Amino acid sequence: IIDIISKYIKDYNKKMDEYNKDLMEYEMKLSEWERRQSDKKRQEEFKLKFNLNQPIKEPETKKEIDYSKLSQKDFVIIQITDTHLLEYPHLEFVGMHPEQSFHAVIDLMRQQHPQIDMIVHTGDLAQNPTTVTYDRYLKHMQSIGIPFFQTPGNHDDVSHFPFHGADPHQPTVVEIGDWCIILLNSAQPTRIDGKIAEAGLEQLTELLKKHHDRHIMIACHHHPFAMESAWIDQHKLKNSSDLLERIQPFSNIKAIICGHVHQDSINTWQDIQF
Repeated sequence: IIDIISKYIKDYNKKMDEYNKDLMEYEMKLSEWERRQSDKKRQEEFKLKFNLNQPIKEPETKKEIDYSKLSQKDFVIIQITDTHLLEYPHLEFVGMHPEQSFHAVIDLMRQQHPQIDMIVHTGDLAQNPTTVTYDRYLKHMQSIGIPFFQTPGNHDDVSHFPFHGADPHQPTVVEIGDWCIILLNSAQPTRIDGKIAEAGLEQLTELLKKHHDRHIMIACHHHPFAMESAWIDQHKLKNSSDLLERIQPFSNIKAIICGHVHQDSINTWQDIQF
């Protein structure tokens, strides 16, 4: 009798273990399904809130922008940076909502400056650097009808990044009025700190010679001067001395703008504002 009872208990425990295992798998699948449903609901709410379901209106006639005809006297260039966009617009990152912040900044920018001639994004466009993220950024920027340019940061993926030319190491050059804006790539694959490739510095020198009769503004992601923050300064532009050596002979360089540090800063070196 004891053997029969013992065998019965053993069989019962085995079946209970199998049951508990199946129940756990079911609960995990149910939890995943509920999470996905919640994400879908939040995404739809976000789209409704920010009017993202509306189709982007394409201009009636697409024309190449002739920057030489922009105002020779006054024009407005807006710098944005470190938007850290995620793959889907409803997602949050470290307690913040990058998509919401991005839209709010663009809206505020347009309210405060009704006539904007150009927007320059100085990198870390994406936190999740996928084609989905970059395509959504491009569609939104195209929808506002303002010329825009961008250069990558350490969080961006150069294999997907929307460069303005076929060669990611080739500087982007924009001539606007009496000014010339040069965007340099300082991002290094798998690294947080920055470095402008030697080829990029050579091209910069040639561009500065070519545009010696224009005011020059240079844009890149990494900061060349220390912020006096131990953590971020270890991730600065590592060959900043090479950059300074290249630009030193030219007196027409007026400003160098960058991102990366998530704070305001102004430095002046040889009458150039950084």
